[in-house]
Amino acid sequence: METVDLINALRRMAPETGGLPCLRCGHEHGCSVHGCAVIKEAADRLEKRYRGARGHCKPVIAVAPDGSWTRYVSIKEAARIVGVNPAQISTACVTGQRCAGQYWKKEEG
Repeated sequence: METVDLINALRRMAPETGGLPCLRCGHEHGCSVHGCAVIKEAADRLEKRYRGARGHCKPVIAVAPDGSWTRYVSIKEAARIVGVNPAQISTACVTGQRCAGQYWKKEEG
């Protein structure tokens, strides 16, 4: 598993409040409606280190027609995972058109 795959997996797991039992780590008083703070913090720290090693990557969000979304560390990694050219995702971010069946936007901040 590559670092970016691990980051994306942690991001998908973090908001789970019903599917994952609280591990009672003591960081919070039970997992909140926002999901596991420990998993979110691990993803944030791992992504920060990954970005530092690779320069300034800009996270991108893919929004499916049903409203669900997936956050990717960079346009390049998103393109690799969904099997398209990075320029196609970059263009979709600007034009608002679909690419690979999803709408794309660059993460703010």
